[in-house]
Amino acid sequence: MNSALENVALSNVYHFDLPTYHKLSDSGYLPRNLELLEGLIIQKMTISPLHAKVVNKLRRLVERNLPEGIILRQESPLSISEMNSEPEPDLAIIPGDEDDFTESHPVTAFWVIEISNSSLHLDRKKINSYAKAGVFTYWIIDLVSQQIEVYSNLSQGKYLDKTIFFKQDNVDLPVTGGQVRLEQLL
Repeated sequence: MNSALENVALSNVYHFDLPTYHKLSDSGYLPRNLELLEGLIIQKMTISPLHAKVVNKLRRLVERNLPEGIILRQESPLSISEMNSEPEPDLAIIPGDEDDFTESHPVTAFWVIEISNSSLHLDRKKINSYAKAGVFTYWIIDLVSQQIEVYSNLSQGKYLDKTIFFKQDNVDLPVTGGQVRLEQLL
């Protein structure tokens, strides 16, 4: 199993569960730019202008075609208690409506998208967490290699398929229908 612990020095590493992470966050002990991944608190990368541009263009494209009863959340937590994880994906397409998440964060999504400029290694570490949460489709948009990694065909908490699309390739948009090419977002 790929773990968030790989490439992290084991000295000074502390493991947290979701309730403890929430208590620390609610009490003001943790800064805003963190996420919990497999029990480890990880500082999120800063957002580059290109990253922000791609997120915003894709968000507008997806929002136009969302069916009723499905919402799009941007940089908002997804609570995955089984993995002691609470990532904040760049975009997540979630069943329900905003009022469903007044007291707790969503625990699953139809489709999660991470935009990776300098965080590719970390975004790939999230694959297991998203699969365990029952996320049907996971995209990593790799801005450095200019490709989209699509993880799909979820079965028993694992993605069976990984497909790479290059910037000129049409990629089917889950949930909303239609297609996009990475070159349209760059």
